[in-house]
Amino acid sequence: MIENKIEELLYIYNETLYLNSDLNPENIQPKGGFEKKILVLITASDLIPDTELLLSKMLAACKLSEKDYFIINISQSQVLETINQYQPETVLLFNLVLQSSAFNIHKEKNQPFRFAGRKYLLCDSLKAISSNPNLKSDLWTKGLKILFNLSA
Repeated sequence: MIENKIEELLYIYNETLYLNSDLNPENIQPKGGFEKKILVLITASDLIPDTELLLSKMLAACKLSEKDYFIINISQSQVLETINQYQPETVLLFNLVLQSSAFNIHKEKNQPFRFAGRKYLLCDSLKAISSNPNLKSDLWTKGLKILFNLSA
């Protein structure tokens, strides 16, 4: 008797209940693989050849290869949704913050922290880092080395 009632309701689960209009697939350009679940989120303004080269050098210095991470170009409104979509273990945010209408996490830049079972690192923009040696040094010594447990 219960089985008959369940079969009557099964068609409901084939319907699309929610479509996200903000997450435009044209803006998201994944690069790399996803074996170690590291998500690198950058803004469109940081997506130039010089900063991409800097980012790849930084990630290589962290002993990561291209198969270890995703680099995704997104807008601020897509941050939480993208993190929830990919379910990474570690998230690097360049010139982006963790915020929504429900909460806003204010953490210092270049200081790794944990939130909801994930490791996060908030960073300055790649353009600012590439033009300022102090920002680059802070990101490396206070952020990336600690986050990825790298020795001197």
